[in-house]
Amino acid sequence: DHFQAMLKEAKERDFEPSFVLFDTWYASLGNLKRVRDYGWH
Repeated sequence: DHFQAMLKEAKERDFEPSFVLFDTWYASLGNLKRVRDYGWH
């Protein structure tokens, strides 16, 4: 939940990274899909 909240906050602030890097701790399918849904890699 915390990771997706951070992604949402970044998106709301118009943050548009080319790539999102994170620890494997956050590499759940839901989190990966959220990154993809935002158009980030």
